[in-house]
Parts: sequence; C-alpha cells; structure tokens
Amino acid sequence: MEQRLKRFMYDNELSWGARVMLAEISQYYGSPIDCRKDDVYFSIIFKVQVRQVRRWRAELKKLGYLEERYNKFGEKILQYVPNIEERDIVAKQSMNRIVYFTKDDLPISNTLDAITYFESVLTKDGEYFTASMKTNFRYFCQMLASTLFDEKFYNISLGRVRTSQYMFQFIVESFNLETIFTCVQKVALQLEKVRDPQYYILTSTINAFKDKFDKLQRQEIYQAMKKEYEKKVKTFLEKNALSENEDKEKIG
Repeated sequence: MEQRLKRFMYDNELSWGARVMLAEISQYYGSPIDCRKDDVYFSIIFKVQVRQVRRWRAELKKLGYLEERYNKFGEKILQYVPNIEERDIVAKQSMNRIVYFTKDDLPISNTLDAITYFESVLTKDGEYFTASMKTNFRYFCQMLASTLFDEKFYNISLGRVRTSQYMFQFIVESFNLETIFTCVQKVALQLEKVRDPQYYILTSTINAFKDKFDKLQRQEIYQAMKKEYEKKVKTFLEKNALSENEDKEKIG
C-alpha cells in the first residue's frame, strides 16, 4: 500500500467516510474525477445518499486532499493532491505499547501496519473479488485496524466474550479472507442501520473467531502462548526504544 495512505488514514479532521472515499480515489491517482458522475458512483458503492458523498468531498477539498479544476470542456473535475504535508499521527501511534504479530511473525504496531497487512491478504487471496467486494473489504478492514489500537474497545463485554489484547492478537494471527469476508458481507448489508460501525465491525469479527478462541483458552498450551506473545511484545518495544534513542543521538 502506498506511502501516501499515511496522511489521510490518520487525519482525525476527516470523517471515516471521507477517508474511505479518498482511499478509493487514490487508486486512480493522476486521473481527473468528474464531480457529477462520480458522486453517483460513490453513492452506489458505499450505499449512501449522493448528498453524503458531497459532504465527504467538501471535507477533502477543504483540507487540501482534492483540488477543484475545470477540464478543456468546461466541466468541473477534482484532482487528488499527493504532495500535501504528511501528518505525524503514525509516529505518535507507534509510541504506544500495543503490538500484534501475524502468523508469519510480522509485527503490527499501528493502524497503518494493520491496514497494509490486511491489504496484502486481499492481494494474495482475493484475486477473484469484484470491485464492489474489494471496496467493502477495505472499508471493513480500515475500521477493524483502527479498532485494534483504540483503548475504548479493550476489556468490554460482548456477549460471553470479554475483549483483550490477547483476543485481538488471536484475530490478527488467525486472520484469513474466508472468515473475514463472511463478516464483511454481513456488515455491508446492515451498515445503513448501524449507529456505530466500528463497534458493529468489532462485534462481527469477534463472533467469527470466538469459538476457536474459547477452544484455545481451554488448552494447556494457551498460557505458554500468552507468555511467548508477551515476550515478543517486550522484545519489540525494547528494540524500538533503542532504535529511537540511536536516531536521537545521530540527530543530536
């Protein structure tokens, strides 16, 4: 996933709808966007009213992510702006003490890492997905990635499951397209009725993995796995702290 996603995915001045729409727009970087036609297109793929798309577009234009121009036919178009100042939210988020590891031991320490990993799974296993299916999958995963690092979703009760970093680690480690896309389809059908999409996406994801997680917790190996995970987190954080100190010394 392109480096430019670092900017808008962590810009809290943007609504989540505007971020997801810009993620879709950025795939066509360099191509002009016809306002009238593409408003309808985005309203269809995101299942929202055209006026909602126009609100998102206004947000993106106001914050400098899109520029309004006219083509040679006098038609109003929008152009994605790739070179605005990069935000520093990713760096701040990387300073937290939350780290997950994929089944290949790839560390995930911020939302961008998670989005990039989820995108790699889609690229590897989702070659037969339609454009609409990919859009729904990306929206779902962007929201899930944000939730993994949002402390308000830790230690809350969802039915017979209490969320924890260990539960989220299990989801990341067990992440696969088949299980997740079942959740994606469910969420896509219900999204217009949901007040809090982030909470609904978390609930759907946990429901998909809770039986396997419950089974794992009852096994003797679970405590050893927890300790191994904690050890990997500690090692990762210590290495990061050492690297940051070395960078500061070089700058100094």
